[in-house]
Amino acid sequence: MKTYDENQLVRLAKRDNNAKRDYLLVNPLQGKHIPVSPKSALDVFRNLAQMVYAKYSNERLLFIGFAETATAICAAIATFAPRDTYFLQTTREPFDETEFLYFSETHSHAVEQKLVKTNFAKYIESSDRIIFVEDEVTTGNTISNAINAIKAEYKNKPLKFGITSILNSVSAERTANFNACDIEFTYLLRIKATNYTQQLSNFCFNEDAQHSFEKASNSPIAVSQIANKADPRIGTLNTDFIKKCSYLASKILNDLGTTANNKSILVLGSEEFMFPPLYVASKIEENCNCAEVKFHATTRSPILPCQDDNYPLFSRYQLKSIYDNERTIYVYNLKRYDKVIVIHDSPTENLMGINSLVAALSANQCKDITIYKWSD
Repeated sequence: MKTYDENQLVRLAKRDNNAKRDYLLVNPLQGKHIPVSPKSALDVFRNLAQMVYAKYSNERLLFIGFAETATAICAAIATFAPRDTYFLQTTREPFDETEFLYFSETHSHAVEQKLVKTNFAKYIESSDRIIFVEDEVTTGNTISNAINAIKAEYKNKPLKFGITSILNSVSAERTANFNACDIEFTYLLRIKATNYTQQLSNFCFNEDAQHSFEKASNSPIAVSQIANKADPRIGTLNTDFIKKCSYLASKILNDLGTTANNKSILVLGSEEFMFPPLYVASKIEENCNCAEVKFHATTRSPILPCQDDNYPLFSRYQLKSIYDNERTIYVYNLKRYDKVIVIHDSPTENLMGINSLVAALSANQCKDITIYKWSD
């Protein structure tokens, strides 16, 4: 199993206008904010999965990934499972006629988190332990809130929990408190809590690298639909999920044919919707003779860019969401690619979001853009 160090997994960035926590640790191998080779991202997730299954080899696990940033990590860990495994993710998206469990992520720009209850009781009955999946655990407060909400709703069920993440900086005291409740941490890298605010003072932030495309003109690009969507927001079995992801990838690879040969390719995911586009990108990387393949995703997180060589995000593009015309989202570190494939699963067609994203890509000389909607 591969080991990782801080130089590989940790970059410091500054949140925009967030007094609760002014810093963000950006992982250059995760595929959220920074473009990455799909294989590199999946290798990180696979190593974390191996640690989890070694620790809980005799238990049936139910995985819950936190939106937005950990949804791909959770899905990947579940797909690497040695047996049938249920998983789901938290969401901030609206659902009609659906009951939720609500809890808070107090340090976030978007505080409310929720879990769809539709199949949750069935998943608990089929599992011995719930494993929460995060990219980074600092205090464990959000996970504590989730545990309390689940315990309150399912009082008569014997529940056990665990926590897995790429990074962990939880204090010894908090770790002991979790361990006393039979809740253990699994992580790839333990990092020391430090004064990140002081480190951020070394960088100069200005508006030159910030670009707004929220009022972009209409795009001529049509959206292609592919059916048979899997949605971890309501929960799914890992084997069913990966079959549907494979179908999605096969349709897009068939559309590409040999046109990707010797080309630079970007596959872009959308907010909470990360693993299926990452999986598609990995299949393009494996099967096409590309010059390079990169993957990352749009995000709700407002982060300040800086063009210092030691800072991870050199440009920021402010957009409208494909999921909600009233929502502002961002994408970072765009550059020119020969081919861009955008994949989303929005149930509605929010043209303002599509127009703004196409405008941002076009501003970086990306001329060949294909947009796919994964639908039910």
